[in-house]
Amino acid sequence: MAHYIYHLIYKSNSDLSAYSGVGQYYANTGTGITLTSSDGLTNLAQITLPAGSYVVTGKVRSNNANEMTYILATSTVSASIGEANALTRSRASAGGGPCITHIYGLTQPTTIYLVTQNFEADAHIYYGQIQAMKVK
Repeated sequence: MAHYIYHLIYKSNSDLSAYSGVGQYYANTGTGITLTSSDGLTNLAQITLPAGSYVVTGKVRSNNANEMTYILATSTVSASIGEANALTRSRASAGGGPCITHIYGLTQPTTIYLVTQNFEADAHIYYGQIQAMKVK
């Protein structure tokens, strides 16, 4: 699992300390996971963020060419919906799907999970990507 950190504004290391990492970008793409309706909530990807305020975005796609129903959420609890306002239930086709955005204020290093659940009887492969930008 690859984790990436980018600085959106170039500064020398000594200058960055004054910004406390504001503008840092974190991203992780999980591997494909096969899910059926009996699998329950499952983590698709995760990132661990240091303390601070972040805008976190999660995306999901599937190998299914037809529309399907599933949950998509970001959460600080593994395999859990956690924050109810971070939940969406959507129908999407293969190659794309909904994005969900949630703002987190973290007081300590915290892992954020991209969580999904398949409601279709057939097995489908789900792929997830989670991104975060430090805003404070």
